[in-house]
Amino acid sequence: MADKTGSIDVTTNVLSQSEVSPFAIFDSLRDDNRLPLKLLPLFLHEFTHHWCFDSQVGFSFFLLREHARGILGTEQEPASIAKELARPVLKYNLAMRILMPLIEGIALFAEFDADLGETGSISVPLDYCTGLFQTQSSQTDLSPRKWSNLIRSARFSPTGRGRKKIVLSAPLGLTRRSDYLRGYLSFRAIHRRAASRNHTFENDTDFFLTYARHVFFNDAVLANLLLDQTMRLETWIDAFLSRLTERISWLSSGQDREITSQFDQLLSSKRYDAFKDFHLLNLQSTDITRWNNEIDMRKNDPTNGFASQSGTRDWRRNFLVLREIRSVIRLAQTSATIQITVDNEVLADGRRLGPHNTEKNFGNDQHSGRVTLYFVPEIKTLAFIADVKGWPVRIGLPKAFLDHPSGRMISAAITLFHAMEASGIYGKSDIVDMQEMASWFIGHLELEASTNRRASTFWNEVAFWDVDAAQKEPLQGKMEFAGIGQLLDCDDLLLDALCAISVCSATNRPLSDIDAHFRSLGLEKRSIIESLRRNQDQNGFQFIDNAVTADTHPEMRLKCFV
Repeated sequence: MADKTGSIDVTTNVLSQSEVSPFAIFDSLRDDNRLPLKLLPLFLHEFTHHWCFDSQVGFSFFLLREHARGILGTEQEPASIAKELARPVLKYNLAMRILMPLIEGIALFAEFDADLGETGSISVPLDYCTGLFQTQSSQTDLSPRKWSNLIRSARFSPTGRGRKKIVLSAPLGLTRRSDYLRGYLSFRAIHRRAASRNHTFENDTDFFLTYARHVFFNDAVLANLLLDQTMRLETWIDAFLSRLTERISWLSSGQDREITSQFDQLLSSKRYDAFKDFHLLNLQSTDITRWNNEIDMRKNDPTNGFASQSGTRDWRRNFLVLREIRSVIRLAQTSATIQITVDNEVLADGRRLGPHNTEKNFGNDQHSGRVTLYFVPEIKTLAFIADVKGWPVRIGLPKAFLDHPSGRMISAAITLFHAMEASGIYGKSDIVDMQEMASWFIGHLELEASTNRRASTFWNEVAFWDVDAAQKEPLQGKMEFAGIGQLLDCDDLLLDALCAISVCSATNRPLSDIDAHFRSLGLEKRSIIESLRRNQDQNGFQFIDNAVTADTHPEMRLKCFV
């Protein structure tokens, strides 16, 4: 889950991004009471990753990874470790390869397409962004039109269009970068089918995002499969792909509007409970019960007793810290010179961040360290952590939160995780690299390679649902190296125009909204539409609604399919 500016660590659910520093965020919120709009696409994307992994499937992935880390932390003989290690490592790898297009596709849909509509609910990533990207004076007005305009501006900006151009120009071969385009086209295809059968999904794409997240990532069957210890790996892969096919089919069928209406009502009133309202996701109570039982057994030791017999106390403590840190979001981190003033104010590179809430006396010296900015979803509050003499100092968490048991637990997890990173206990040298570990098991390398090919074929079939069967293979061949950009003969202006059209389509804006942009590119609307229509007729892959022509009434809404 990484692009050139952001990524999520599945184990900790910690966001890392290089586009903006903690100080830039701090200065923007201090001076403007909001973040720069150009960052909204990035934060929507990464917040969606965090949200998807803060789920049943996400927690099962976490337990698999920690199972492997726990085994490595034991004092068993190498042969015993290798035997215990093989299954969780390979299952983690194989499941991640199968799901990666979905993981990226849903985040890209949140970044490029999701928009508020007719329902009363709001997706978690968008809810997080309301407090970060709106001024305080405007936070009481969350009308769909207001957010549509705000999101449209961010997507239409050079940064927003540039991010989409990168995705549309990604290769469709068997590289890791292909997960972005393959996943995005797949999720758009699923939405298109679902929306054709349920107008709620058509008129409220943000609601569809939420429903899809629950269908896939709170699927107890997939979560149980990740923790299964009985199936042969080949059989397990078949079962995992089969279940994923069932979920895609069920979601794309559109669902009974009564089901989605009930889901919306529960969500809007904050009464939705994944463990009670499972029937709204086509799950059985036995699936939920089984997952709960598995979690009860593993929540304190994901190795199912193997590490408890010979693991260290430090490993078990670190596991509990990592389990709790998953609920918060790290927005940014940077090196800085830290100083504590005589009145306990924390300065970082001369900036006054605020008073710290520890009783420790640090003196008045300057120290080299780091500053990390966290977002605490439970109270929608930003909190800084500054390293002072190797000691993590919290800044910004309100006393009422720290006095609450859950607040104390989250605060302690942030502090301990920060200390683990600073001391090297957790970091690049400590995180188990699953790809390297898989290479230990030479006999399974072909299994991984074949699973990668199957996953690519699986998602290509979804992405090109609406393409004529005879044209699918030639089309995919044409997109192997540069995706849709290759279909457009790498014409950067035409690709930019297509991205502009897609912004209008996502926020249901008329054709006239993009006239000025076309003129700024030196392009004429008639020639753009004709070029796109010729291309889609030639390749069999639809970019825009065939009903749209250059002579269409300028206030007509244009449908774009990428």
